[in-house]
Amino acid sequence: SDNIWQLSAEISGKFSAAQVPNLLLETAKSQPALIIDRFSYMPSRNQSGLLQVSALVSLSKPQESLSGQNQ
Repeated sequence: SDNIWQLSAEISGKFSAAQVPNLLLETAKSQPALIIDRFSYMPSRNQSGLLQVSALVSLSKPQESLSGQNQ
């Protein structure tokens, strides 16, 4: 049986406004797929930004081998 977990992360840093489209594009192309929960960019605050992302992952129990032992 599978368990679905939601993993979340918050990333903050400094970057220029010109880097924002590429940052969002690369986040969207990531595998496993990341969901952008929140994005903020404050050019007036030393070009600082905040990105909150999450991903849904499936954690499966190890399958049993023919001998009945876990792999």
